[in-house]
Amino acid sequence: MTKKPGDDQAPEEYALLLALDRLESLREDLDEAGFSTLQEVEAVLSLSGRGQNGETSDLAKRLSLLEEIRDEMQDLGLDTYQEINDQINLLHSQLDLADDEDS
Repeated sequence: MTKKPGDDQAPEEYALLLALDRLESLREDLDEAGFSTLQEVEAVLSLSGRGQNGETSDLAKRLSLLEEIRDEMQDLGLDTYQEINDQINLLHSQLDLADDEDS
């Protein structure tokens, strides 16, 4: 029987690790896109004229990234880069506490 990721960890700790990975990925996407708030992302998307004939491949990729960022931020209920960082720091603290309890 093969082991799955997280088999050696408590389910709560594994859930924290998954949430942390999701937030860190979102933060990297925001860095790449050059935005820091959901409002900025939504503004660019609303002004983009998505789907117009003049859309280049590079523009299409950037707009797709912005759509992914918007969807992820809305799903997580986060509006700013700072809120994402705060959640990441909180999860790191919770994981540190879980590690201390396991020791």
